[in-house]
Amino acid sequence: MPCAPGTYNPASNQSACWPCDAGYYCPDTNMTTPVICPIGSYCPSNSSQPQKCPAGTYGIGQGLGNVSACTPCDPGHYCDTNGLTAPVGECDAGFYCSSGSPIRAPTAFYAANGNICPPGSYCPVGSPGPLPCPAGTYSASYQLSSDAQVC
Repeated sequence: MPCAPGTYNPASNQSACWPCDAGYYCPDTNMTTPVICPIGSYCPSNSSQPQKCPAGTYGIGQGLGNVSACTPCDPGHYCDTNGLTAPVGECDAGFYCSSGSPIRAPTAFYAANGNICPPGSYCPVGSPGPLPCPAGTYSASYQLSSDAQVC
């Protein structure tokens, strides 16, 4: 019995096929050995192809079995495309990126992952959160990138 993609049998010409285990995929018919899921991807049980870790995350190891195994992008960094193996870079000055940011300059639309630096604070490049203006100073402006600007 031929095994369909997403399944395998370790011995040929058997009457049953097994689903590929989570963390592996089986892209061809009649596979006898599943292929380990590559870095930057995850493979649920019965996969015929790897699925790329979504934007806002990255995959740091082989054999990830589900999307929750993808690592949220590091605070202060962004992950803007699918299938990354590491964060793309640091977030822009004047913005902060908390964990899982899919863009370098988050706004209210992405508030769960960061935002524009609020009044009374500043955000240099790679900020995981707003930093308060130094004691005795304050700014009503948004998007400050350093305490020397107007704080």
